[in-house]
Formats: sequence, structure tokens, C-alpha cells
Amino acid sequence: MRLLVGQLFHEGNSFNPVNTTLEDFTVVRGPKILEQLSGTGSVLGGILDELKRRDVEIVPVLAACARPGGPVVHSIYEDFSEELLEAAASNQPDHVVLDLHGAMTTTESDDPEGLLLERLRGILGPDAVIGIGLDLHAHLTERMLKAADIVTACKHNPHSDYHATGVKAADLVVRTAQQAIDPVLSVARVPMILEGNDETHAGPLKDLHDKARRYSEENASVLDVSICNVQSLIDVPGMAQTVVATTDSCDDLGKTICGKIGLELWTRRHEFKDDFPTVKQVFQRIQKQPSKRPYAISDFGDRVLAGAPGDCTEILGACLELNSGLRGAIPVTDPDSVAAARAAGIGAMVTLEVGGAFTPGAKRMPVTGRVRDISDGQFVLKGPWLAGHKASHGATAVIDMGKLVLILTSRAAMSQDVNFFESLGVPIADQDFVVVKSGMHFQLSFEGVATPIKADTFGVGVYRPGQFAVRRALVFPEVDQDIGSILAEGIPDVRQRQEVRNAQSRAICKPLCAEQSVVRSKT
Repeated sequence: MRLLVGQLFHEGNSFNPVNTTLEDFTVVRGPKILEQLSGTGSVLGGILDELKRRDVEIVPVLAACARPGGPVVHSIYEDFSEELLEAAASNQPDHVVLDLHGAMTTTESDDPEGLLLERLRGILGPDAVIGIGLDLHAHLTERMLKAADIVTACKHNPHSDYHATGVKAADLVVRTAQQAIDPVLSVARVPMILEGNDETHAGPLKDLHDKARRYSEENASVLDVSICNVQSLIDVPGMAQTVVATTDSCDDLGKTICGKIGLELWTRRHEFKDDFPTVKQVFQRIQKQPSKRPYAISDFGDRVLAGAPGDCTEILGACLELNSGLRGAIPVTDPDSVAAARAAGIGAMVTLEVGGAFTPGAKRMPVTGRVRDISDGQFVLKGPWLAGHKASHGATAVIDMGKLVLILTSRAAMSQDVNFFESLGVPIADQDFVVVKSGMHFQLSFEGVATPIKADTFGVGVYRPGQFAVRRALVFPEVDQDIGSILAEGIPDVRQRQEVRNAQSRAICKPLCAEQSVVRSKT
């Protein structure tokens, strides 16, 4: 059995004006994928580790991973897609398993991952098993569900289970190929996006994921239940919470599970709200509780891991205004200021206006300091999220401002990881606080290192109803409606697919309270 594996990973943000370019991707090709990415904290790492346990031949093609951001330049997506498709055509693998985020957008497509899977199905035909491992915030589309046989997403937010998701995706693909299972996908879509309160260890999502897990634990026929909460900062048609149940030849059971979980999501829709302290309140807490220092302050509105540019200066401005005497490190994306600092050279005193380079309405901030260090911005993520993967925030300058250390990066930085600071010679233990452009994942990396605290800040990294000029994602809470019960439909199992395609069957997509799932049609 020969399985083609690959990764095309990016989470879009429709409100970030900065497109994602080739320089934002870390790319590994061919056999180096097996050498460099096995055992890493990615879905691909889990896929590789599981397939190595099996008596299969792995055909590694492409691993392209970028941090969240604005739409991917479409030609770059097409180039990556072509690599995967050409490899599928030339190698003719028996089956495929891919690591996709599920919420990628490009400058020309709202559904590039669905397009990739559709093209892949056209090359490999109906008998190949295609499996995908996704992020919890995937935007599952009709195209994706038509083309893929196995669809599973991670279950934790913050995402501590990417590797486990890859293991499950690979396991289900192999078992399906061996005819040990006969997977049936059932889907329910709920027309809403989450305004907040979306971590899975507490609140409504904990209850829902606990319920989903019990279905799997109590019935061997339930192979997987994934609840995709959709990236709230993409503006594309069909936005919805999507519940996907994979059962072993149990269509009605899958529909029942999806319907019950979908209905509870809708019933509890008003519970998904955040309530964070202001920046001033955050610093008051840091002053009053010195025993808990250092703190890791989440710049929630400017979250790079939600696709924001990372160029907002609200927390920097508060530090300068309060003049608290606290020691801290603050990252800001500003390529022009980096260039000026690098031109001045290490040891030079510089006066700069930093930030506000990309986010509409973000303020520039005058600062003065000494250029302490310059670097190429490359480091390896400690994780656990994407542990072992390489990252780069481009040319970087570290500015010493006395008590404050300003980290200027050319591209949005993955500051949710402790190695971001440590790689730049900024020990976290020496600070009273560090600022991270992350809302969830920093809590995993900084556990035992710093006390996490989230600040209610400005930016395009947070969704608030009415904040953006939403054009196509007109669902709750942008609009409310009475949708009644949540229905679910099944997708044909493996044995039925050929018959469905031969008959050129096509299900009708109805508003389910968004749209319902569809059977795959012959292309």
C-alpha cells in the first residue's frame, strides 16, 4: 500500500490587509519531510508517525506551513497545489492523507482546500481513500466533503492535540483501505460564528466536546466526532459551526449525533462571549501581584495566531504612559523600523516611530533606544503547538529602551512560543512581563514559565459583531434568526461511492440553518 502524504497549512484572516507570500511559508520537500517532520507537534507529524508503524510505503511530497495571516497570493497556492497534484499523477499512490488547516483563503479563492481535494479526486479516481486532518477552526465546505473520505479535526483549543489528530487521520485511512471499517460521514451546519469563550477546557465547548467524546467511548461504531468552530475572521459564504461524525456503517447514528450537538451549539449561542480586563487593569494586576511575575500578556486584538499583522502598539503605549518601572519585552511588526535600526547598526541610538504599518486605525508610537541586536528571525518552535517546526519573522531588530525591550520584526511573529524570545537573547525569566500576539496557544508554551493574562485590545485579530464590513458571512451574531431544529445528513460510505458516481447523483444543498452536507458527485 502506497500513501501520498503532504501538508498545505494556512489559516486566513479576511480583514488583514497584508497578503501571505512565499516568504511566509516554511517549505520541506520529498524525503526530508520524513527526516525533519516526523515526531513534530503538527498533524503531519502524527500522520508520519502512524504510517511508519504500518506496513505501508510513504510517498512524501510537500510540507508547506505558514503562520495565520491575510489571504495567500493565489499563484503561490497554485504552485503548491500543482506539486501535490503532479506527484499524485506521476506516482499514482493508492491513497492520500493530508495535513490541511481547513480555513485557508487566497486572493482569488474562498475555498482553495476544497479545490485542491476536488482536483486530487479527479486524478486518483473514486477508489483511492483521501483523508484530511484539520484544525478545530476549519471552514468545512461542500467541496471538501465531496472529495474526502476521512475528515477529522483536532478537539482542543488551545490546540494541544494536532499530533493525535494526524494519528487518527492516518489510522482511519489505512483501516478504510484495508476494508476493516466502512466509514460514513454525517454533517450538521449551524449558521453562527463564535464571538468568544471558545476554549475547550471550560464553558459550553467543554460540555459539547465531552458529549462528543462519550459518543465515541460508548459505541465502537462511532469512529470520530469533530466539532469545527470555524475561523471567525474569514468572510466567506457558508460560514457555520460544522459537526462531522464518522461512523462505521451507521448512517442514522451519525445524523443523530450531529443533530444533537448542532442543536446545543445553537441553543447556547449567547454564551460565546469574552470578558477580558483592559490594558490598564492588566498592569494594575501585575503591580499588585509581583509573586506571579513574569506575566505573559495576550494582546488579544492583535493576535498573529488569528491572522492579525502584529503591528498594534496599544500595550507599548500604555507602558510608556504609565512609566511603571516594570521590565518587559514587546514585539511589534514594522519592516521600515527594522530597516532603519539595521542601517544604524548594533550599539547605535535610534529614534523611531513604530507600529501602525498595516492595521487600519492602529497608532504609530515614537520610541528611542539602543540597537541591541539584529537577526534573521529564524527559530524552531518549542510548542507543543507545531513543536519542532521552523519559523521565521524575517529581519529583526532588538531595541533596548531601558526597562523595556522592543522586538521589531519584518513579518508577523509567532511570539506565542517561548523560543521566540529566547532565540533573540531575551530571557523570559529576566522580565516582569512579555507581550504575546496570541490568545490561546501561548498558554501551552508558557505553562510553568509565566502567568498568562489576556488584555482586551484593538486590532483585526478579534471578532466583534459590527466591527468589520462583513459581506458574505451574514450569520449569528451579525444577524439572528429562528432556525428551529438542527438537521443533519449523511455522505455515502466507501462501498456506495462508486455507485453514486456512476449514477451521477447529486444531493441538493438546502439552508439548514445554513447548508446541509452533500453526496459526492462524479466530476
